[in-house]
Amino acid sequence: METRRFGILALLMWLCSAPTWAAFSLNRVEPAFWWVGMKNPELQILLQGKNIGQAQISLAPYPGVSLKRVAKVKNPNYTFVYVEIGPEAKAGDLKFTFAGAAKGNLAYTLKARDSKVKAQGYTPADVVYLIMPDRFANGNPKNDSVKGMLEAARRKQDFGRHGGDIEGITNQLGYFNKLGVTALWLNPVQENDMAASSYHGYAITDYYAADRRFGGNEAYLKFIQQAHGAGLKVVMDMVMNHMGTNHYWLKDLPDSSFINFWPKYTPSNFRATAQVDPYRSQYDQDRMSKGWFDKTMADINGANPLVADYLIQNCIWWVEHGCIDDIRMDTYPYPDKQFMNQWATRLTAEYPKLNLVGEVWVDDIPLAAYYAKNNKNFNGFNSTEPTVMDFPLRNAIVNGLNDEKPDYSNGLVKIYNTLAQDFVYETPERNMTFCNNHDMSRTATSLKGSVAKTKMALTLLLTLRGVPHLYYGEEWFMTGDGKHHPDVRKDFAGGWAGDTVNFFTGKNVPAQRQEVFNYYQKLLQWRKTATAIHNGRMTQFVPDSNVYVYFRHLPAKQVMVVVNGNNTRKTLDLQRFAERLGTAKKGMDIVSGMGVDFTQRTLRLEPMTSYIIEVE
Repeated sequence: METRRFGILALLMWLCSAPTWAAFSLNRVEPAFWWVGMKNPELQILLQGKNIGQAQISLAPYPGVSLKRVAKVKNPNYTFVYVEIGPEAKAGDLKFTFAGAAKGNLAYTLKARDSKVKAQGYTPADVVYLIMPDRFANGNPKNDSVKGMLEAARRKQDFGRHGGDIEGITNQLGYFNKLGVTALWLNPVQENDMAASSYHGYAITDYYAADRRFGGNEAYLKFIQQAHGAGLKVVMDMVMNHMGTNHYWLKDLPDSSFINFWPKYTPSNFRATAQVDPYRSQYDQDRMSKGWFDKTMADINGANPLVADYLIQNCIWWVEHGCIDDIRMDTYPYPDKQFMNQWATRLTAEYPKLNLVGEVWVDDIPLAAYYAKNNKNFNGFNSTEPTVMDFPLRNAIVNGLNDEKPDYSNGLVKIYNTLAQDFVYETPERNMTFCNNHDMSRTATSLKGSVAKTKMALTLLLTLRGVPHLYYGEEWFMTGDGKHHPDVRKDFAGGWAGDTVNFFTGKNVPAQRQEVFNYYQKLLQWRKTATAIHNGRMTQFVPDSNVYVYFRHLPAKQVMVVVNGNNTRKTLDLQRFAERLGTAKKGMDIVSGMGVDFTQRTLRLEPMTSYIIEVE
């Protein structure tokens, strides 16, 4: 892949020869290249180099391309060049000339768009598998530590880098097919060249480069290509709210307006409600949207048009060049709302099938829906983000299964009540659903080590509306307490040479873990072709005595789901569900493989058990 770093050798590749070369110093050109034929004709090119902002810039005549404007900033070492690329423009090299304080020539490549598969978009037919690359599999121990990068691998340290990489994930594509998931979401792969705790990926120091300890851009592009070949979609995790404090901007800031509360570290109040509260103070709103996420994560001012264009173009670049299928946006409520609207609008205009899901970590349904597309909000704000991560439903599933004394408002009725409020979303079926993630306690831990409840949670997750995602290792009953982040980010057994337990092969795996894996695999493989789950409508019945029943149905197919949240056997009266069962006489429980006789009009339910019945 073409590099995006502009050292002496790279400059010889990108710059035209010129007698004035000695007076010309250019460190960064971002993006390194672009394409003709994009729907948005405008392109911003960031140039960073000694006194580049004091140069007079001109563009040699090029059919279909014009120099639109040159945007200066306070720091003379930066300038932002805007060109317009008309529909008639062809692939080739633009020739820029610099005169004045910085002299030289720059050849900038415009490429033809290729026909590679990209932006497929996940759908409710998919199940997404979330991976933390540093903790999944070490495919190439040679890149565990990279000379010149600040943090080396220290696998024995909780907060250290453990050496997992993209090659390790690529080597296991067959495992994902065997398990039954259809899309892979990797926590951010972009460079995090920070002094410590950089393994998680959320302190980005180079938006255009995959971290070399993960294998770099070449490994990432190869992974995407091979994942597509294996029938797997790829979701890229991106961060628009903050950047790592070792990003080159913060070493030589283009303009003080690029970073909020610069130069004083001012933490966020982490109160998403301050964004929507009709009685909010400006102080609280600013602390939420402009405060820093962490001392090592500077808050980006997306309200600055130059910053907005830079970040939006970066996302487009990864979709077009990397051929990713979807984007998960970190900390979605934190950045400027209008900036995020612009981001979503421009991305979906360029790639109509691209799915964008925002991490809206809130407990309240109206607050989550505030950030979902086309919600009719009280203050006139209309989000263009296609969908959100459904934290309220996650909480309902986990808390509902954990309630020890179910009553009118506790137990499985929490799930019913949550779904009964789906009217606040335009397309609730597109919400991303889950039971845990890289920031929360693992399902097995949240459900107090209960295998039965873990199975019930998976049944609910894979049969309710939405696009479910699983977190790596939960299929093997991995545990972890979310109060200590590394505890939920343990290494995947078998991913490192010398591991005595191997989840990829099943070697030395205890029987209980194997039991959970078998259940996951059975349901995931079944769900691949369960069209009533993918596209069917939902009819739910108010839980009675903590037994929850709902149907997913199409005109010709129907699935009945029954969840008994009790520690005792229950007898279910089937007459209550006549409006859905009609004259059906039998069905098949896909979990047990046993037939179900609806003519008996009752169904005996085992304690803490769920049933997925295909109605015949």
